[in-house]
Amino acid sequence: MTAAKFDRITVDPKEMNGQPCIRGTRLTVCRVVEAVSLHQNREDLFREYPGLGEEDVRQALEFAAANLEEVMNGRTLRAVVSPSAAAEVSGARELEWLRSHWQEYVDRWVVLDGDRLVTESASAREAAEKARALGFSSPFLVHVEEPSDLPFGGW
Repeated sequence: MTAAKFDRITVDPKEMNGQPCIRGTRLTVCRVVEAVSLHQNREDLFREYPGLGEEDVRQALEFAAANLEEVMNGRTLRAVVSPSAAAEVSGARELEWLRSHWQEYVDRWVVLDGDRLVTESASAREAAEKARALGFSSPFLVHVEEPSDLPFGGW
């Protein structure tokens, strides 16, 4: 894989937990692949994601396929981030925020940007819409649940 081959894909440990994104957006490659599978045609896809272009979709699909092949072969992903950014890529900041604030947001949907609350709501759709209105095209959205005392699932 050469950088020129994926010139529309960026990896920044400070954006979207270091997930590969479409250049200049917070739209992850994973979200693009998912959106392609959910939309009957590209016209609908581009209507929902107006900043997305055909070349963005092509590169996202090719990038995902190349990395999936490597994962299946037991190798690491090609999108490598510097070791100093490992904590940010792992989602550690979001997890730390959730550990500190879960009691305030039990049974709520929250959108986080690192260790910062962007918005919250009773519904996932509403929280995502609020986040998008604030400029987060692909928000980190999670439902906060009360921790279970059990270390495993059961019958």
